[in-house]
Amino acid sequence: MNAGKDLNGAADRPLFNYQVLSEMLDDDKEAIWQVLEAFLEDMPVHIKNLKTAVESNDLELIERLVHTIKGAAANIGGTALSDSALRMEKSGSTTEMAAMSRGVMELESLFGQLKARIKEYYPRY
Repeated sequence: MNAGKDLNGAADRPLFNYQVLSEMLDDDKEAIWQVLEAFLEDMPVHIKNLKTAVESNDLELIERLVHTIKGAAANIGGTALSDSALRMEKSGSTTEMAAMSRGVMELESLFGQLKARIKEYYPRY
């Protein structure tokens, strides 16, 4: 699996662009693994916290977490996840909690797909 679809059926986007991370870290395999390991540990917490923020209508926290998710995913080459978070960030509909809830579901799905893709590169996780 090298592409992901959002829950709204949008066009495929690269799920994981290993080259982004490899180039950023001069193809240092151990450094790449450390970055991916931290990402895989931190992202579920960010998504869980985002879900809680949406449930409690905490707009400031929603904005901060969506931005964090977008940047973290972009830094490791998680294009589809980063793009999804960017759409949430740009939508300006943070006051529309139903849309935010759907966005969180999409992020969860894309993260699961991204995690599986990363395991293809680094099966020790």
